[in-house]
Parts: sequence; structure tokens; C-alpha cells
Amino acid sequence: MRNNFRLGLVAEMENGKTGNSRAIKSEDWKYLFNFFRSKGEVVLFDWKNMGSDFRVSEYMEGTEGFFGVSRKTSDIRNLCDVVYIGQLGKIYERKEEFLKFLDIMEEFPGQVVNPIKTIRSNLSKDYLLKLQSRGVRVVPTLEVEEGCSLAELRRLNFSNYERPIDDLVLKPKVFGEQGDGVLRVSEIRRDEDLQSYLKTHGKMIVQPLISDIYTRGENSFIFTGRNFSHGLNKTTGKFKINLCDSVKYSPIDPTESEVELCQLVFDLWPTDFGYCRVDIIPSDKPLVAEVEMVNPAGYLAEVNAFEKYSLRLEDRLKDICDGKWN
Repeated sequence: MRNNFRLGLVAEMENGKTGNSRAIKSEDWKYLFNFFRSKGEVVLFDWKNMGSDFRVSEYMEGTEGFFGVSRKTSDIRNLCDVVYIGQLGKIYERKEEFLKFLDIMEEFPGQVVNPIKTIRSNLSKDYLLKLQSRGVRVVPTLEVEEGCSLAELRRLNFSNYERPIDDLVLKPKVFGEQGDGVLRVSEIRRDEDLQSYLKTHGKMIVQPLISDIYTRGENSFIFTGRNFSHGLNKTTGKFKINLCDSVKYSPIDPTESEVELCQLVFDLWPTDFGYCRVDIIPSDKPLVAEVEMVNPAGYLAEVNAFEKYSLRLEDRLKDICDGKWN
């Protein structure tokens, strides 16, 4: 059955293998583009190609039996009814440009998935502090005060964490992605180095280093709305999983306690969302490490979840187009 909506996919594009051809960078999004063009009209564009007034300078378009790359400047309001913002690439180094893109998309007359309000709020790790304050088991999190010394960091009291703390981890509070700026406190030797680090990265949070990350890795669960799509365990033997080249991916289903933890997060989440990924450290008592609603890797290729996720996403987009967010 063909879909009755025109879909816009936001994903990175790159130079193709021949001439001036263009290609979709992510294998996941190549599949999603082809899946949806077999169901109706779809365009794919890179957010970095979008100017003011919704005009994109380049995009891929397709329907069943047709595919093409257009370099004619066009208004996306004339191309699609719903825009699915997904694979964005690195946005940390282009913060201001990305925020301008969000400003533009906030005025899009159709549906935007995830909603811009949701994306804006998820750019900050403040959500971990809010979930923690409401009793959700997250990796214990505190804010780092400006001018904090090494001695003060090491004296921090994580009153809700019962295990011995061997080391602490610093993370950017805003615009943190893919392990950029993440540092173990034991790697910092002098207060001068800490102040330089804080000046470079801005507002920070600090967490205990959970030793289970070395032995058990991290579990990622991908959802369309509140509906589970697929899950996987990522193991490297190192604490910066997202920056490690030798990651072992294993498909998994969530345990009962992990399901309860994810659903509690959703119960407390203040905004609508069409998709998300919940990362959990599988300790004896599972801990939420991240709730990603901005730029979530879906790991479709790593665990061959292409068809499963595409079908669930299609159903979710149909509901959203019908005004059914919950």
C-alpha cells in the first residue's frame, strides 16, 4: 500500500564514486530512502544544504521506479508534508549553523519528527539531572561548577551511588556527541589543565566511571515512539565505546528491568517524540546513560534491523501525519 504523505528525510550526502555523482553517506539511510520511495514520494537532503526560507540547493528525490539528484534550488514546503530529522553527522563543530537550521524548521508548516522543541531540549544533558531528580536510575550525574578545582571534583558526593568510585568522567553538558570532550578525571594532572579544559568545552557534568562498561559494554534500545524496534549490546573493553574502532555488536532484547526503565523515562518525558534511542549500562541494577532524540544512530546495518525498523517507522509516521503522537 502506498503512503499518502510526501516524506522528507534529513541525512548526510557525500560525493559518489564517479564524476560529480552524489550518494547517501549512511548505509542505514540508503535503505530507508529506498524503502520509502517504494511506498510513495520521498526526498532526502543534507541539513547543511538548506538556506533561509526552506530552500535546499541539492536533494535526492524518488518514487517507485524513479530516482534522481536535483541541484535546482527548491522549497521543501513544496516537496514534502513531513520531515524526519535523523542522520545529521557531526553537529558539535557547527553549533550555530545547526541552531539556525532548527530555527527554520520550527516554522515548517507540516510535521517535523522529532519535533524541534524535543531536539532543542535534548541538546543538553540537563535531562539526566531532571530524570535523576524524579527517581529514575541514571548514571549518577552532577553539574560541574565554574572554577571547580581537581580537589573539589574528587570530593564530590554521589549520595545515590552505592558502589566504590575508582574514577570520574567529565562530559560536555551541551552539544556533547560521540564521545567528543569526554575525559576521565584521572587523566587531568593539574588544576591549570582542568581550567583550560572547562574553558574549551563550556558547561560540564561529572559522573562516576561505571566499571561494567568494560566488561558488559552498553545496551542500546531503539524505539519509534514508545514502541520497541530493536536492541543491541556494544562491547569494546574500553570506556569510550563510540570512539573505538573495534566494537562488537550483538543483537539483544531488553530485560524486564530494562523495559521498565525505558517506559519510566517515556512516562516522564515532557515533549512528544517520534523516535529515540535509550542507552543503558547493564549493571546489576541497569542505569540510563543517555536518551538520544537528536541524532540517534539506529545501528540497522550492525544488527540487520533494516526491515524491522523501516516498518515500525512507517507506522509511526502514518500515526503522526494523522495527528496521533501518543
